[in-house]
Amino acid sequence: MAIELNTILYDGLAARAKTLDEVFAESDIDATRRAWDSMPSFDVSVTLKTAYHRNPAHPWKPNHIMDIDALASTLPYCDVVVTDREAASHLRQTGVADRMGTVVLSRLQDVVQRL
Repeated sequence: MAIELNTILYDGLAARAKTLDEVFAESDIDATRRAWDSMPSFDVSVTLKTAYHRNPAHPWKPNHIMDIDALASTLPYCDVVVTDREAASHLRQTGVADRMGTVVLSRLQDVVQRL
C-alpha cells in the first residue's frame, strides 16, 4: 500500500513542481494546513473523530472506525450518502456535509425523494 500511495504522492508533487518539504514545510504551518485542507477525505475523517472525541460519554466501537473510513472516502465525492443515524447527525452538526456539498440521509427510502 505504501508503494502505491508513494507513487501517487510523488506523481502529484511532480505535476505541481513541488517537493514534499515545500508542501509540508515545518517552518510554514500555513502551507502545511493548506496541504491537509486540500484533502477532503482527511477533513471528513478528522472532523468525525474530533466530534466523537469531544463527547466523553461516547462509547467507541470498532465499527465507528470503519464507518469513519467509509464516509471519508465517499462523502467528498458523492452527491448523496446514506449512513446510520449517529454518523448522519455528526456529519450535519459538524458542518462537514455542507462543506462537501453532500446530502446526508439516514434512511434508504429517503433517497428516492432526493433523486
